[in-house]
Amino acid sequence: MRVGNGGGRGARRVREVAGMATLLHRLDAPNQGIGAAGTPLHTVYANAYKLTPRNVDVDLVQYDVEIVAADRDSAPRMDLERKNQGINRRIITELQNQHPAVFHRDSGGTLAAYDAQKILVTSKGLMLPGDPDDAAELDVVMTRDGQPDSTERFRVKLKLTAVRSLKDLMDWFQNSRAPIPTDVLMCLDQIARQTPTSTMTMAGRNFFNPNSANVGRLHGGFHVWRGCFWACPEANPSVAEYLRTAYGIVIKFADFPCLEVKRGSRVLHIPMELATFGPGAQRRPGKITPRQTADLIRVAAVKPRDRMRALNDIMRDLNLSEDPNLGGLFECDRGPLRIPRARLLDVPDVMYANNATMRPRDGAWNIANSRLLESGATQEEPFQHYGVVVGGSDREMPMYRVMDFFRLMVQTAQNSAFALSPLDPALVLHVPERNITGGMRQVFQMVFQAKGSCSCIFVISLSGTAEVYNRVKLDGDTQLGVVTQVLRKRTVDQPKAQTCANIVLKLNVKIGLRGKNHAVKPPSGSLANDFENRPFMICGADVTHPAAGDRRETATSISALVGTIDRKMTRYVGELRPHPQGEARQEKISEIGSMIQRLLMMFQNMNSMLPEAIVLFRDGLSEGQYNDVVGSELQNLRRGCQAMKEGYAPRITYVVVTKRHRFRLFAEDSREVDRNSNVRPGTVVDTGITNPALFEFYLASSMALQGTSKPARYTVLYDDMGFTPDQMQNLAYRLCYSYSRCTRSVSIPTPVYYAHHLAFRGRAYVSDDTDSSSDPSRSGAASGGSGGIPFPDVHFNLKQRMFYC
Repeated sequence: MRVGNGGGRGARRVREVAGMATLLHRLDAPNQGIGAAGTPLHTVYANAYKLTPRNVDVDLVQYDVEIVAADRDSAPRMDLERKNQGINRRIITELQNQHPAVFHRDSGGTLAAYDAQKILVTSKGLMLPGDPDDAAELDVVMTRDGQPDSTERFRVKLKLTAVRSLKDLMDWFQNSRAPIPTDVLMCLDQIARQTPTSTMTMAGRNFFNPNSANVGRLHGGFHVWRGCFWACPEANPSVAEYLRTAYGIVIKFADFPCLEVKRGSRVLHIPMELATFGPGAQRRPGKITPRQTADLIRVAAVKPRDRMRALNDIMRDLNLSEDPNLGGLFECDRGPLRIPRARLLDVPDVMYANNATMRPRDGAWNIANSRLLESGATQEEPFQHYGVVVGGSDREMPMYRVMDFFRLMVQTAQNSAFALSPLDPALVLHVPERNITGGMRQVFQMVFQAKGSCSCIFVISLSGTAEVYNRVKLDGDTQLGVVTQVLRKRTVDQPKAQTCANIVLKLNVKIGLRGKNHAVKPPSGSLANDFENRPFMICGADVTHPAAGDRRETATSISALVGTIDRKMTRYVGELRPHPQGEARQEKISEIGSMIQRLLMMFQNMNSMLPEAIVLFRDGLSEGQYNDVVGSELQNLRRGCQAMKEGYAPRITYVVVTKRHRFRLFAEDSREVDRNSNVRPGTVVDTGITNPALFEFYLASSMALQGTSKPARYTVLYDDMGFTPDQMQNLAYRLCYSYSRCTRSVSIPTPVYYAHHLAFRGRAYVSDDTDSSSDPSRSGAASGGSGGIPFPDVHFNLKQRMFYC
């Protein structure tokens, strides 16, 4: 039930009112958000199915439901437990059987979709006794489970609460400037789920057919089931709007934060004024083991054709057009949704030293005979200020293996014009792994005395655990101020040139301020962006949240912001912040203003000027967070810029990028897929499955090494620069080729990846794996952080370096 739009006019600057941004509407974007560049694709389709209304002049009638035991005093059945939801469904089913006239059984009947708690949706007004606009009470007699001779009577209270029109939804598709009819979508979502809920196994919004879902096993006796996600699109009301629509409850304190209550994988948001607390046991959240994770990845890596075949089988079994609920309102296409205007973007050229260029193929390229664009280690200034710590004895990791590995490293580095000096065996230290950070301090002093400074420490971890990694990064980043490179035992035991080449790529951008592995050639013609002709900054922002069940004092969310400081978009600086107390697990970056200010200071220090334009790629936001988060963050970005100097107001474009969605793209023509049968890198879709009210597109930018690839969704929420769809899609695609750690494109823009890396580096600083009780050399590593939360600061030596790559 998605439509695209054609035609267009220039984008306008989006206004801000009282700190809240008005989101950019698709109709206000150039060409109404639909691009034209690239090669047309004719056989692309999505894992979605089109629903066509049989009749738009249909009312959806909503009733409040209250169930009580009629034979004894009892509170209403508002239980959320699955067992009681099942009983509630049985009661409503029997209600229809025992009171057929109420449900129009003598005149064709009405659909009746019940959420097993408080809401019943019908397609006709019920024939309630008395005033149909008032409440009515109906009795239902139920046979007790396992006791055929024993019955129990329930009283069902029904009260009409709202009447929704399906025409409102269709009008919105034709005129998407109107408010989204979330109340209609919520009713349709409930109707769509009615039959699967009764015939399939449900887990949140996921449904599984017990007869065909079991597709694999995990270590420990667990099984993996494959099913489908079931929901009508765009049904994302706020908590206050949902409670008003569903229950008629008006929230008095809408500005107060909600309580987060986890139920399995779902997070329920409950206003404080509605919460009551009672006794009850707490469930300890479970976490699968690394081996089970590996098994799950293997089972879930389904080839595109197999995935689509399984989905078509599910849809055939459901037979939605004949479904007594949804089928009464909609005709469902038998085949998946075709994308009418999919395109394949032109592959950008990748640049190396001596004006060498390469044209990637299937998102990858080979640099066997190419030199790094700018080496951070030259023959005049080789990379020699380093040492090695081995977390184990010489017997476990002999010196000759360490030296053999670094000899291959030196040889591989030379091929890329990275001057790595041979390892000095006197600067190799074996220590017990439990004292790894103590060994790092010793090596730091050894290298400093021998070379005059220490810029990098290699750490060979025999266990390869997260605990060792986190402790190494914490001490290297915040205490010693040196770049660290952790190597696993098998990497050193079985040295490979390709592995060494990847390490060289990391070192070149980590150790200094000038290392650049490659750059992406800028576009020309209509794809060229005017802002790239003036000083600019490309930013990436991300937030990482603590694991479920982590209730330590330091278990807060951590925000990361990175930004470019060079015209080639290869060098970045970054800032880390823990969320203040009271903002844990919140997606909003409340300190983004002070963070951008720090980045702007470093940009000015490197370029003697400030950027005139900022493009921010923001990860982690869902559609329901757009208005609140974007308005707050844009206002704080403006304030951070204004704090640099009076009158400084760079143009800002704010783009949300995410892979947390359910869409996959497929193609039938062999010329439109890669060797793994996935859509080719550069496949872009801006019609069919996009939100008709937003400037949005889906871009598959990388080749999946296994399974079915997943495109990233881009939503341009604010744009001061008037990007055309082609320009924005080209910029996003180019940024997927500038990732420094490998010679292949990645699935999201590089600044978002770097922000992700930096945020998780901050997580390593406060992880429970960094417990220093077993390492006597560490004490007092953490300093005061934001809002009183202990959080270490990155060492001054690394502030302008890409140490997190």
